[in-house]
Amino acid sequence: MTNTKPEAIRPAGALLAVDMPWDRSTERTINGLLEKHGKALLELKKRAGKTTYEESVLAFDAVLGELDEIAARSSWAFNTNPAKPARDKAEQTSQLMSKLWSRLFTIRLPYDVIKDVSKRLGPILPWDRVNYLKDLLRGFEQNGVHLPEDRKRRIYAIDSELAEIGTRFSKALKDREVLVELTAEQAAPYEARSLRKGPKSGKPNLVLRQDTFNETLRSHPDARVRKLVYDKYFRATGDLAGDLDRLRQLRRERSRLVANTSYVALEAQNEGFTPDEVRNSLDELVARTTRRFRESMTDYRQLNGGERIYTWDLLYLEEHAPTEGLDPQILQEYLSGPRTVAVLLELSTQLYGLTFKAEAGDAKHRVERYTVFGPTGKKVGAVAFDLYPRPEKFSHAACWTLRGRASAYPSRTADMGLVCNFKERSLPGDAKGLMWEDVNTCFHEYGHVLHGLLINAEPLGCHSVPRSLVEVPSQVFENWAYDPAVLDRLARHYKTGAPLTDELKHLVYRKHQRFAARHLRTQILYALFDLEFHEHTDQDPQKIWERLAATIFGAGFYPAGLPWFTRFGHLDGYGAKYWGYKFADLGKSQLYWYVVHHYPDLLSRTIGHRMVDELLRFGGLKKLNQVALDFTGIPLTGLPYILETLFEYPRLRATIEANRHLPYQDELEAAFLALAGKPGSVKPDRRKKPRA
Repeated sequence: MTNTKPEAIRPAGALLAVDMPWDRSTERTINGLLEKHGKALLELKKRAGKTTYEESVLAFDAVLGELDEIAARSSWAFNTNPAKPARDKAEQTSQLMSKLWSRLFTIRLPYDVIKDVSKRLGPILPWDRVNYLKDLLRGFEQNGVHLPEDRKRRIYAIDSELAEIGTRFSKALKDREVLVELTAEQAAPYEARSLRKGPKSGKPNLVLRQDTFNETLRSHPDARVRKLVYDKYFRATGDLAGDLDRLRQLRRERSRLVANTSYVALEAQNEGFTPDEVRNSLDELVARTTRRFRESMTDYRQLNGGERIYTWDLLYLEEHAPTEGLDPQILQEYLSGPRTVAVLLELSTQLYGLTFKAEAGDAKHRVERYTVFGPTGKKVGAVAFDLYPRPEKFSHAACWTLRGRASAYPSRTADMGLVCNFKERSLPGDAKGLMWEDVNTCFHEYGHVLHGLLINAEPLGCHSVPRSLVEVPSQVFENWAYDPAVLDRLARHYKTGAPLTDELKHLVYRKHQRFAARHLRTQILYALFDLEFHEHTDQDPQKIWERLAATIFGAGFYPAGLPWFTRFGHLDGYGAKYWGYKFADLGKSQLYWYVVHHYPDLLSRTIGHRMVDELLRFGGLKKLNQVALDFTGIPLTGLPYILETLFEYPRLRATIEANRHLPYQDELEAAFLALAGKPGSVKPDRRKKPRA
């Protein structure tokens, strides 16, 4: 398919216009929106010194909100629509919207109008409006609005090329298939839809995609097959290495043009941190969990019969690791997709007062849709659950804010889309069961849904949330799945309806924590690679990867020569901020254990009110370090997350509950001392505390 050309966006009137031959209806919508707002901006400029915040900043915010909805719905269609023509059209629209967005922030007219308002009204505006003004102006300046025309044209070209690289990369990861020839015995564990007869040999071939790759690593008992699939999967995208190298070179050039700094530094600054603070925090996490990590690696080896372990062994060993004689596969008899959704909706009602009305969905593809009402009965939005795999669908799990809501637009409601790929197991009597990992993932993504439904700051721009904060609501909500009262509702035997026994609950808690230190190390490996990939643009990415992997996991654990980074989809969407996942972990642990510290009943509306008022409502108008300080009264610290990594949930919770009489910081120290037998003091946080 032909990519959109740069000339699809052209100057027109006061702003821009687009040419979209593949979708004239959307073209008319966008051009009408831009033309109307361009005329309004010209009128505002004539009244320089007299314009209000509402008619300037919020008017521009409304335009951005409409454009963002078009982009989000295009992305959703590209990743979920069963019809290829619709996906192709959405792909072109999504790429064009990425280019349009960056071009819009290079135009002087809206920048001048908004900057005038900032200078005149900034000292008397409330903190949320001040923060939004800063974010908008920073967006313009980091797109080169202040640069001479020749440099602007270079930025246009860079952004256009980056959009095209990103589209090619995401399309390749989503759609590329590789055939792996297997014997009949090796093919036996796979479902028929995952296999295809070889055109020449007639032997079964695995159709290798993201979903079947994950299925193999989690479920295939033959380590030789797992190794073969791992090798084929990563070699299949080796041709993308050139595009990814070009991507980092362009980002380096762009950051120097707009801010005369490195891409890594610019991205960290936008999150409220410095690169040194990021690295120091990652180093602390490694240092404080090293002993537990080594114990975990010994545990893996014992599960593997004493044989050496490799990266392709980990998921299989985790999924089949017995706990005190109990096979974790038994959990699938207690967990199901329909019950998971039902419990998510129940928790939404109990914590936040939300109610749901089922609407017509898509029975063929098992997509459910609900209208969502707030505590007063007023509609606040809608949510779609697309939970089951199909070949053309996005093969990970994700949440889309298709349409955001904000208090400046009281009639505008949210529209959310949740994607998972539940790997159902057949049970006797045509029943279907799930493993805990799928349920946990769904809780995570539904945390994003709740964030989108409950954000209600003034501007629509509040839905643009910093990377280090955006995962906090979802990761906090994951922890509710481990609350004993929730677990009793969530896990019921498919025949008898009985809840989990104490032994099976322990199995869930053990699965959650047993290999947590290894998971932490893997995420830190990815974060460090992301930083060095963007920082050392003169070095071969493959050599960077192999050096870091050997340092963190030892030589040979990851096979040499495999271009792993060409499957690292976050290099595109996350930029140099994959570390934001770990910082979000710090934030969610600090917030969650603060809630446990203060509230005996974790299912009370009081907690829901607190979560809305201090975490969810303002969206991206606050940064992570400010949220942590406002919510818990102490600066962002790694100690709660370290405790969560080292100790099982029931033991940690009992310790926290036993020390409620202490201030929160003192209680964390006491918990570490009680559980680990040594003081848990962390280095003092010397960062400047941002003002709300």
